[in-house]
Amino acid sequence: MIQQVHHPEFDRRMFSVKRIGLVANFEKKEVRALIPKLQNFCQKKGWKLDKVTGAKNLNGYDFLLTLGGDGTILKTARFATASGGSPTTPKKIPILGINVGSLGFLAAAEVKDIYSVLENISQGRYLVEERTMFAGQIYRRKRKINHFLALNDCVLRNPHSVRVINLEVKVDNHLVSEYQGDGLILSTPTGSTAYNLAAGGPLVSPELPVFILTPLCPHSLTLRPLIISQEAEIKIRILSNGQEILLSIDGQEEHHLKIGDEILIRKAENNVRFLFPKNKEKYFSLLRKKFNWG
Repeated sequence: MIQQVHHPEFDRRMFSVKRIGLVANFEKKEVRALIPKLQNFCQKKGWKLDKVTGAKNLNGYDFLLTLGGDGTILKTARFATASGGSPTTPKKIPILGINVGSLGFLAAAEVKDIYSVLENISQGRYLVEERTMFAGQIYRRKRKINHFLALNDCVLRNPHSVRVINLEVKVDNHLVSEYQGDGLILSTPTGSTAYNLAAGGPLVSPELPVFILTPLCPHSLTLRPLIISQEAEIKIRILSNGQEILLSIDGQEEHHLKIGDEILIRKAENNVRFLFPKNKEKYFSLLRKKFNWG
């Protein structure tokens, strides 16, 4: 769900940018080539640019600047949001995504516009958008063994073969179905353009307060994608006998599950916060451009 917000205390901080946290995909040569120029630009503006690799020591940054594709932004969203509200880090530290990749659905701008975007933000010409995330807990024999956050999606599948897996899905403790097939995708509206789309799920406008359940190759002609409220609690139980099941978070974080394990998923308490230029491209225009629609 998108919320466009302006907070006076946040505006004052943006008018006097002092310290920026940099999260970059250094495997891209374009990123490596850009860093010295970006450091020089920030130095001339009197801004400090620090490399950030995780949730520790985020206190004092005005925002996090990401250089890379959507994967870099997804990684940053998880650790920035996880740190929100702790005693040592600012609540919901905002993210400015610069696309140095292919699609770049989550980015505020392309790399060619990075300096004008930074200048506009320093002058207060920006929008703040908040997007809903998943918060998940994994239980084994009724004991919590792990937890996670996701901005795009959670995917359950067999990591080793194409054998059918069995999953029991409940929404607000009401049985939906036993899903038999290659797996299941649980997606946010933000993630509807990712694996969900490739699996035949619907594109969902990010401002809608819903989640999407999309089966992967279901062994039933009537099991179709299902849209449910973001206020719902989703419980998934592993029914497959003997085989390991992989839970993938935003395509980056993995958890290995066993028969009887349960995943409990709710809307996360904290949203992730993004910075965008005031002239941010509208959602449907972005779809046309990114997918080459007529």
